[in-house]
Amino acid sequence: MIDPHGGTLVNRILTGDALEGARGKAADLPKLAVPEEIAGDARNLARGVFSPLDGFVGEAQFEGIVNDERLPDGTIYTIPIFLTVDDKDAVSEGNEVVLVSEDDPDNPVALMTVEEVFEWDRAAAAESVFGTDDMEHPGVAGYHARGDYIVGGPVDLIDNDRGPFGKVNLFPAETREVFEERGWRTVCAFQTRNVPHAGHEDLQKTVLGLCDGLMIQPIIGKKKPGDYQDEVIIAAYEALIGNYFHPERVFLNILPTEMRYAGPKEAIMHGIMRKNYGCTHIIIGRDHA
Repeated sequence: MIDPHGGTLVNRILTGDALEGARGKAADLPKLAVPEEIAGDARNLARGVFSPLDGFVGEAQFEGIVNDERLPDGTIYTIPIFLTVDDKDAVSEGNEVVLVSEDDPDNPVALMTVEEVFEWDRAAAAESVFGTDDMEHPGVAGYHARGDYIVGGPVDLIDNDRGPFGKVNLFPAETREVFEERGWRTVCAFQTRNVPHAGHEDLQKTVLGLCDGLMIQPIIGKKKPGDYQDEVIIAAYEALIGNYFHPERVFLNILPTEMRYAGPKEAIMHGIMRKNYGCTHIIIGRDHA
């Protein structure tokens, strides 16, 4: 099985006594409400999707990624996974906070140890990551809408709910187990954000002549206006696999994250994430841009 990116597959999902203890602690800790997309990032960090990151990036990690496309240890990383606040006094370095989603503020998502709080240059970061300073670009506009201060530190996941598509939302450690059980040594990930079409099907069939198995992994979450609904994307792929592929050669598993619209840098990040899932190759559907 291919090694995870950076050599470490992160697992910060709390279970058993640790989970019960965290739930009790969460009742007494300050809450930090974040957009649902950031809560989703916290889940993916803890589940190992963004390995080797074990939490939201600190200053050295942020600057390394933005300026050099590297983590401080030299590991390639092209898009920072970060959390911001408007008020520096909302968090204190060295303390713990409970992350909650703005969509469900009564439900603790994760504990976060605040290691760093620092200012950042929105414009410079946006231009580096997205290759433009055009405010019409959704990524650039998104960076400029974020808070003045970045909060860095590890997360420990309390809410490990798989969401409405749990049967096709296996985590990296779990997909690796599936590939091992099936004897797949070479696995190609096909990443897309829409329903399949004839070009996709042709690519997928070609891949099956070159690799042991194929993992079709559509992005489920915030995408472009006008994109297909998540339910439609999943149903379409289930129909395609059930009718036109041997089910033992193809595995459907979603990637619950938002589109980041960062061109080549996002393509590299998708390769990093699929490597963590255990895939040796990746094809990005042409509808991705």
